[in-house]
Amino acid sequence: MQISPSTRLLIQERNKLRTLWQRTHNIALRPRINSLKQQIDKAIKNQLCNNWHHALQRLDTSNIQDTWRITKHLTNDYSNIPPLSLNNKSAVTQQEKVNLFADTLQEIFTTNPDRNPQFSKTTEHTVISFLNQSPTPLIRKTNSHEIDWLIQHLKSRKAAGPDGIQNIVLKNLPKMALRFLATIYNSCITISYFPDHWKLAKIIMLPKPNKDHSSPLNYRPISLLNSLAKLLKKCYSKNYILF
Repeated sequence: MQISPSTRLLIQERNKLRTLWQRTHNIALRPRINSLKQQIDKAIKNQLCNNWHHALQRLDTSNIQDTWRITKHLTNDYSNIPPLSLNNKSAVTQQEKVNLFADTLQEIFTTNPDRNPQFSKTTEHTVISFLNQSPTPLIRKTNSHEIDWLIQHLKSRKAAGPDGIQNIVLKNLPKMALRFLATIYNSCITISYFPDHWKLAKIIMLPKPNKDHSSPLNYRPISLLNSLAKLLKKCYSKNYILF
């Protein structure tokens, strides 16, 4: 996307103020920097919406190629990973690639050797004792208004986690659904429980630039978490009672 000249001017002004802030730490600059950031985000969002609107207007539904291009963009279903090979193992099908990536990540992200068993044992005992004690009111309960505020501050274009629920869907929940969500979150807070399903992440393998993409070692993983899980963690951190 080609950024408009007016937006470029806003970006240049913001960058100048940021440089000045780094040199002087003048607190009076922060409101202006934040205001420019909001203007830039809004301008880029409006430009993206306008570009998408014009693209749909120009779409020729009788042209199969144009229709397929738009459909491909909407579904975001890309499979550009070439056949993989590592240590005499080859992967051609999607499932074979998934298995090879999983084996590679398991080898890379191994547990460090325990160099202090006594410290580990003491730490484990402390954690287990804390988890087994009766729940204490260390976290204030939330409500539907707070959850709605947290949802509206989520980024709409963030990729969804394993449950497939996008932030734009959460932003359009009715009030009744928000009240149900508050009841679920408050129950988790009361009994000190975090659902196992919300601890899962969707792993996306991104190819490293200028590398041989036939090797699984030349990809870096990113984890996509469920937005509902991230909202619960925000409730925990926002309402934690300090003594």
